[in-house]
Amino acid sequence: MYAQLIRAESSNNNDHTYSFLFSSVQPSKILAGIGLGTCLYFGYSCMKYVVKKMMSYPSAPQLQSEQDQHSIHHHEFYIPKYFSAFRNNVQMNNNSHQKESLNSLSESKSLQDENSFKIQFMKENSFALLLTWKGNQMFTSHVPFLIESNSNHDIVLKFHLAKANPHCKALEEFSKSIYTEESNRWKCMVLFTGPHFYISPKWYGDVQVQKRQVPTWNFTSIHAICEECQIIHDSDGKKEIVTELTNVNEEWLLKYSKNPNESDLVRYDFSKVDEKFSQVLLQEIVGFTLTVKELKEKWKLSQNKSPPIIQSVVEGLQRSGSDLAIQTAELMRNYTTK
Repeated sequence: MYAQLIRAESSNNNDHTYSFLFSSVQPSKILAGIGLGTCLYFGYSCMKYVVKKMMSYPSAPQLQSEQDQHSIHHHEFYIPKYFSAFRNNVQMNNNSHQKESLNSLSESKSLQDENSFKIQFMKENSFALLLTWKGNQMFTSHVPFLIESNSNHDIVLKFHLAKANPHCKALEEFSKSIYTEESNRWKCMVLFTGPHFYISPKWYGDVQVQKRQVPTWNFTSIHAICEECQIIHDSDGKKEIVTELTNVNEEWLLKYSKNPNESDLVRYDFSKVDEKFSQVLLQEIVGFTLTVKELKEKWKLSQNKSPPIIQSVVEGLQRSGSDLAIQTAELMRNYTTK
């Protein structure tokens, strides 16, 4: 033992005193023992801290109610087979290292095809909802967008707002927030909505079938999450945006117009508007360019139903005669019946 405990009685009272008397042990062994004890103590403390931290991690969020569960099932987001095939391709390539170099070109082409599809969808549904927010502050505006790609192959969204619109100030804050901490940043997103239509259970079958069915709404959308914002105040920059946006929509008008005489009319050209008149108007707007960070597609096209029911819904939509219903039916035919 490194020490002996002895008991000594005090000569003045009945109290007992305890002391440690070190026996004749080498100092190096004493220090070694102290060092070993210290290491064991700190090792135990570290292990206790790690276990405590692991136990304190929050578990995965749970659905709070049956209503939440129904909501998630009812509004299930659909990824078209076109996108799913692309992602499965990438996963197979990752699992097969021997074919990685052989498939790299094909994978790159698939990515370009997927982005091209999304961009085309956005162009065909370019009147979208702009959202900018931080905490409980939220600004929304319905805006026609110009969808382009810049020299870095980034997707950019060009548009303008009235200078009096308070959304302009929010976008200015968003343009600066790239330099702030993530938790304190302004965020920006654009929601592009495509064909959508009410789905009646009467299209599912007879009365007995309808007793176990509820109405729903089929829809298609792409959410563009933005990361940068350029603000344009100079007249030339704003005029360029308005001119390009006008040209795109004039072409769209000719393409989709059902009036055979529309092509005979003089095409509107903003660049030929009276200079003084246009300058007055340009002073009342602010131009913006958003750089897209990520595109998220969210589609619901009765993909949870059987092929016969899907076909029945497609026929029901076509019978309605609405252009929107027919477009929704076309998407259902292309992406759920193949």
